[in-house]
Amino acid sequence: MANVPESIKLNIGCGREPKPGWINADVHDSGGLVDLKADIRRLPFHSACFSEILAESVLEHLNDPRSAIVEIARVMQADGQAEIRVPALGTNAAHLDPTHRY
Repeated sequence: MANVPESIKLNIGCGREPKPGWINADVHDSGGLVDLKADIRRLPFHSACFSEILAESVLEHLNDPRSAIVEIARVMQADGQAEIRVPALGTNAAHLDPTHRY
């Protein structure tokens, strides 16, 4: 029987900052730095398969982040942990970024 990792971690929207030891996914290829090209609103994973999920500076780029939050909850294990970070309004001119939708 193969060794199954106790903890599988997903870094959604990794961009150009992949994390070692994590599955690094992004909707863009980012110059070959991602492990998997995937949309946060329709992740290609079975339910309840990740122990940790990171979504940093992703949700603000969506017109409506609710479907992404539902999808994060779907693929996260019941005892898993999700860390979701978005820029605070007004910091680093986040409100002026034309790619910020929400």
